[in-house]
Amino acid sequence: MEKATCIECPRDFRIGPEGCLSFPDIFADVERWYEVDAEYTDLDGHRKKVHGKGLLARAIQHELDHLNGVLLVDRMSPVKKVTLGGKLKRLVKQNKKAL
Repeated sequence: MEKATCIECPRDFRIGPEGCLSFPDIFADVERWYEVDAEYTDLDGHRKKVHGKGLLARAIQHELDHLNGVLLVDRMSPVKKVTLGGKLKRLVKQNKKAL
């Protein structure tokens, strides 16, 4: 998805567990819209629309977050960040070694 935006988001929010490949073995409850309509430009330059509900809506919003520079940890509560602090520090350390 390129130049993607959420064009309609009803006020029906749901809280559910979410993970991210950027943070293996880290999960947090995240509030997301249950249903979304998104608009994007495909690789051929054509504007497209997609409707997502439930897990697909959650995935669309998660990926839109990535495109906008928002990570899973940015969506976590302060308490959850403290709870996962040790795991997050280990991931940072492992990634620095890998570089």
